[in-house]
Amino acid sequence: MNSIRAAATSVILLLVSGTGCVIDSSNGETRIYVQEPLDEDEKEQLIREAQDLLGVPYEWGGDARAGMDCSGMIQYIYRQMGHGKFLNDGQIVDEIAAHDLYHYNTIARDSLEEIERGDWIFFDEEGDGRINHNAIFDEVDDQGRVWVYDAYSKWSQVVHRFVKDFEDKNPIYGEPLKTVPAE
Repeated sequence: MNSIRAAATSVILLLVSGTGCVIDSSNGETRIYVQEPLDEDEKEQLIREAQDLLGVPYEWGGDARAGMDCSGMIQYIYRQMGHGKFLNDGQIVDEIAAHDLYHYNTIARDSLEEIERGDWIFFDEEGDGRINHNAIFDEVDDQGRVWVYDAYSKWSQVVHRFVKDFEDKNPIYGEPLKTVPAE
């Protein structure tokens, strides 16, 4: 029976490969997931959830109101929105680092001019090709400053701030995707 199940899963994998679908059998139940962009209402909900977290302490690796880091903030907000799953190198996961959040859970955008409120900005602050921070884009003000919501270690909490020396932090832009069960 297990060989029949394995063969069936292989067939399903072949059928969905290249379609944007991912199969998760990690808990013994096979589920098919797809990724979709957030709609306008969901992006506004993302902003409202971030605003609700202002002042929450920064904690490296944290993803709860007791403390969170930058990617933990996204994980927490997504759980509040009912989207607690992420894609990471072909696997469905509950937790994800900023680098993999960008590479597997966004539609890349080429410039700041292409993103909208609620999209994500990622930073390769060391310039080594490894993303080490992410934030939720809010706006560019009349002075050209880029405002974001993020859990930032230098402020020791979740903040709404403009990013000082923005271009020096090697920003990368992405439209957020949600990973949801296929209907």
